[in-house]
Amino acid sequence: QNDKDESSTVIHYYAISDRLDATASWSNVEVLVEKVKEAITNACKTQGIRPKPYIGARIDHIYDTGASITFTYGFNSHNLSDPLSALRFIEQVALAEILQSNGSVSHNISGIGKRKKECFRESLSEPAVKVLKNMKKYVSIK
Repeated sequence: QNDKDESSTVIHYYAISDRLDATASWSNVEVLVEKVKEAITNACKTQGIRPKPYIGARIDHIYDTGASITFTYGFNSHNLSDPLSALRFIEQVALAEILQSNGSVSHNISGIGKRKKECFRESLSEPAVKVLKNMKKYVSIK
């Protein structure tokens, strides 16, 4: 810490966090949130993360058929040899739980990216994947 800077940041406390975006039908929102929180908590335990992680869930957008949900999770990484690997493992567990719990991976404002693309594909029907591929070809031609 810099002598001129008297403030502390979460970095000084070994905090690491990430977020995931999902969508669910109204009949499934509550179950999805509980199952994803449980999956993240259990994944943290298997990674040796102590104390319990912070896990927040909020509904960002509402629609007639369901909602967009953002999960924010974080933990103290002080005793971990590879905090980034632990974070990515937890992300993959959470993404798998979203799909297993009849949710879908949402791009929301942050995009799908390389880490989420397989889960995103699993949440789309085959015709939807074909449409997206054809749109990409069409746009790249222009």
